[in-house]
Amino acid sequence: FVVRKFTGRCELQRICYNNKHGARRTLKIESSLRHSKNELLQSALSVHPDQVEKTIDDIMALKKINPDTNPQSEPPYHIVTLH
Repeated sequence: FVVRKFTGRCELQRICYNNKHGARRTLKIESSLRHSKNELLQSALSVHPDQVEKTIDDIMALKKINPDTNPQSEPPYHIVTLH
């Protein structure tokens, strides 16, 4: 919570901004989602392929991520939900 207030970014955004594309970043995102207290985030790891886009939209809304101002944030969620 304190880091979010200080940086203005949620944990998923910080992972995306601080790690290059690749396995390490994907694993960190998966770990963050798996250990989240939020059921939506936990369920994102096993969403049906037909629900990927809706789940991404729901996560973006939940975390108040604006894709226009945070273009790096969306693709990693997409990768994780397709595993």
